[in-house]
Amino acid sequence: MNVFVARQFPIPCRDLKSIASVLRERSALCGVINLSANWYDPMWYAEEQGLHAMTFTLLLDRNIYSLAVGLADGDDAEYTDSHRAAAAVLCFAHCCGLRTDYSIAVLEHELDSGDPRFSHELAKFRRVWASGAKSLATFALGGSACLTLAPGSPDLPAELPELSEVHRPDAWQLDYGCALKIASLMLDSGFADDTDRMVAYLRWCHDEFFFSAGPTVYGSLALSPRRKPRMFKNLRGTDGERAMRGIRNAAWDMTLISEWEERQAKLSTTKNHHLICSFDEAITDVASAVMSQGLDEAQRLGRLRDRFISEWGDDGGSKLFGTYEPMLRSADQDPKRPANQKKPRAYWNEKVARLETTVENLIPGCHRS
Repeated sequence: MNVFVARQFPIPCRDLKSIASVLRERSALCGVINLSANWYDPMWYAEEQGLHAMTFTLLLDRNIYSLAVGLADGDDAEYTDSHRAAAAVLCFAHCCGLRTDYSIAVLEHELDSGDPRFSHELAKFRRVWASGAKSLATFALGGSACLTLAPGSPDLPAELPELSEVHRPDAWQLDYGCALKIASLMLDSGFADDTDRMVAYLRWCHDEFFFSAGPTVYGSLALSPRRKPRMFKNLRGTDGERAMRGIRNAAWDMTLISEWEERQAKLSTTKNHHLICSFDEAITDVASAVMSQGLDEAQRLGRLRDRFISEWGDDGGSKLFGTYEPMLRSADQDPKRPANQKKPRAYWNEKVARLETTVENLIPGCHRS
C-alpha cells in the first residue's frame, strides 16, 4: 500500500526550492552516509517525520551561528552572500521542522572570549530565529536589504542542549592538542616530504596521545597536498594571535565532528538524526569520511585506505595506510600507550600546554618568555 504525506510549507514552494539550492551549492549539510536521504529535499524530511517519527537537528558551526547573530543588527550592518546563506539555513530549518543546536558554537564563543553562555549574542540569535521563515526567506533570496526582525526580545531558553559527556569543554583540550601537533608538523622544515609529516603525526597520536578517526582524517587532509584553503589559516603569517586563533578554530572543527559522531551513534535509540551544518568544506568533507555507522570493519578500513590514496596518491596513500592499520589494531591493547593507562586530566593538560608553547615559539610574533 502506498502512503502519501502532505505538508504545507510557510513559504511558496518555488522559494523553498531556491532556499534549498543555496544550501546545496555550499554543500552545507552532512548526515549519515548509509541513510538513503536527500538532505536538501523538504518533502524527504516530511516523509521521515510523518511515517517514521524521526526528528532532525542541525548542529550549527560557529561561522553559521555568528553570521546568523549578525542579522540582528538590522540596517546598521553591511551584509554579504554568506549572511544571506545563513538566513537560508534558518529558513530551511523552519520550513522542514528541523531543530537547531548551537551548543558547540556557544561554547566556542564562551571559551575564546570569556563571555557567559547566555550573553547578548545568544539573545540576538534567538531574535533572528523568531523572525520566522517568511522574513528569513525574503532576506536570503535578496528581497530585502536586511532581515525584518520580530518585535521585542524572545525569552531565552533555560539551558543549552546538553553535550555528550566526553565532549564537554575540558575535552576540547584534547582536540586542541591534536591541532597543535598538526600545526607544529606543518611548521617543521625537517621532513623530506609531507608524507613523512603524516607518518609522524600518526605515530604521535598512537604512541603519545589519542588515536581516533576524526583527528586522524582531519590531520591527513590538513597535512596533504589537498588541504582546504581555510585550514590553519594565517599559520605562517606575522600575526601570532591570528595564527593561534586558526589553530583553535581547527580544534573546534574536530570537536564539532566528534560531537556529531557521538550523537549519531545514539540514532537507533533516540530517532533524532543530527546533521552537521557548515559552509566550511573541510568540516563537511572530514565528517562525511569519519561517519562509519552501518559499515563493518573491512568497509571502514577500505574507505580510509581510499581516502588516504585520494589525498596522497597511490604510493603515499598506501604507505600511510600500511602505517595506520597495525596501529589501529593494537591501539586498545598496548599497555605502553598513555591513553591506556588512565592518566589524570592534569597529565593531558600539561602535555597540551607544552605543545602550545612549542608552537608559539615557532610562529613569528608569538614568542613568549
